Amino acid sequence: MFDVQCFGNNSNLLLVNNEEIYLFNKINNEYSVYQFKHSCEITSAIFLEHKHLIAFTDLNKFFYLVDYKNNNQIAVKKSFQKKAAKLLAKRDESTILLGDKTGDVYSLDLNDLSNSEFKLIMGHLSMLTDMVFSL
Repeated sequence: MFDVQCFGNNSNLLLVNNEEIYLFNKINNEYSVYQFKHSCEITSAIFLEHKHLIAFTDLNKFFYLVDYKNNNQIAVKKSFQKKAAKLLAKRDESTILLGDKTGDVYSLDLNDLSNSEFKLIMGHLSMLTDMVFSL
């Protein structure tokens, strides 16, 4: 997978290339670069700017939250029953939505990760390739 996403008024750039994630973070007109190398191909990734986390899924059906400010420490690792097609975070970074290729969409509450599990919020019987939040 190759993906590029801009966050936070285009001051942050997330680049995903197969097993690697690069975060370019612009602060006071200077860029810092965070790199994370994973052991399996990444299927979807997003940046949670205010929580200092990168969320991603891989081909082995796992969901991860990585704290890029804390030496890329894996903060959360959860197994998932299907391969994820898309991750999306609410603007307030309280919830992540995970869509799988069969069209099912799950939510994960980020406010209480120790007790939080993925909850099915929408089932569908067609291929899901993208998701967007609407206000």
